[in-house]
Amino acid sequence: MAEYRRIEQLRDEVVAIRPVYSETGNITELILRSGERVVDKRIVNSTINALAKAFAIDLHAQRQQSQTVLGRKGAPFPFHLPPRRVFIPLKMRRPMAEKDSAYGYVELDYVGDIQAHSSRECVLTLANGPSLPICSSRKTILSAQRDGQEVLEHLEQEKNPEPMDDQVQHAINILVYFLATMLARQLHHITDENPVR
Repeated sequence: MAEYRRIEQLRDEVVAIRPVYSETGNITELILRSGERVVDKRIVNSTINALAKAFAIDLHAQRQQSQTVLGRKGAPFPFHLPPRRVFIPLKMRRPMAEKDSAYGYVELDYVGDIQAHSSRECVLTLANGPSLPICSSRKTILSAQRDGQEVLEHLEQEKNPEPMDDQVQHAINILVYFLATMLARQLHHITDENPVR
């Protein structure tokens, strides 16, 4: 069994969060940048909430933002951490109980090779080496990856808004010149009619 750790201690190192069953119950496996696997004794949802709290992030607000960005409702959605770490949801197990989570999360930058084993099962090899069984088709994984990329692009666009189009900027410059010229003429006309004495 892997070493027990709390996600808050590893917040900058975690690249995958996976719900697993153990002899002690429902826990969360964490995969780190180094490829090391450790375990947080909490269930996956509590682990993710603890990770968000470590960054002072409001996951509910992120979910609402993702619904707008992706143009759909329903779960699950990607979540993100600073500075540009987007985690995509992937079905990583078949739940034994109704309230058990099926979904884990992988940092977008660490999604590597996807090998289909059947129409509903794949193995995802992370960019840093470890492999994860995924209970979804290759198409579903690629769709989750596109959603994550879309969320990332939205974040980057918010951070660095696109510069104004050259034509729009040119039109604004012409309008400002026109208004300034008209104002100068009006002021000149007013001073000619009412000379200062």
